[in-house]
Amino acid sequence: MKKSFLFAFALLAGIPAFASDLDGGFVFVEGGEFISSSCTKNPDDYTFHSETVADFYISRYEVTAELYKRVTGKNPAGVSDMRRPAENVSGLDCIEFCNALSRMENLDECYYQSGGKWVCDFSKNGYRLPTLPEWEYAARGGKKSKGFKYSGSDNIGEVGWYDGNSRGHSHPVGQKKANEFGLYDMSGNVGERCWNPSYEGKNPAHVGRGGCWIYYEGYCTPDYRFVTTADFCGEGLWLRLVRSAV
Repeated sequence: MKKSFLFAFALLAGIPAFASDLDGGFVFVEGGEFISSSCTKNPDDYTFHSETVADFYISRYEVTAELYKRVTGKNPAGVSDMRRPAENVSGLDCIEFCNALSRMENLDECYYQSGGKWVCDFSKNGYRLPTLPEWEYAARGGKKSKGFKYSGSDNIGEVGWYDGNSRGHSHPVGQKKANEFGLYDMSGNVGERCWNPSYEGKNPAHVGRGGCWIYYEGYCTPDYRFVTTADFCGEGLWLRLVRSAV
């Protein structure tokens, strides 16, 4: 069953037009316990602690401008190389994109509004943002982790685009070395939004991870994160798709 499920993911649920956008599809991440710096109640707290995540699926690549345009009809980054990540997209746009892609593939939408706020239903089979612990677990390599400083290497230049090598812009996904799970660009290129529903502060659902092409290498480690806002649009911040293993 798991093989057929992953094969369907590799073809993005049988829609050939999308295969070129996420060639390689999704990676199954076996959950487990790990030592995390991701405090879900306070993203500014870097105290290491034990965290447990359930099984989930995560895309090998950051969502490309090509896929975003096919789903929404928009190219917000205005890039000519559509294999680069979409940028200049708000957190609310990310939520709507995930729901739109879920609908296109006849999957259940994960996000809905309650009391004027967006809520994520993790029991649904559609697309969503990773949680803080899920993202960090995947970036560190989970049970396959080799303890690298960055996601997949101790040398940022091997795995990521950052201010020292990016030449002032993002790059097509998947050009650098992958991490232990076969995930690309978890360090650098563009930062990736995470969903953090238990945070009691100002911006519960919007935390960026992984650094980006604008940042220096110290901000591209798996533990670094920054709180942003739901309506922020800017360069260097985007998303990677996740699905619950339901």
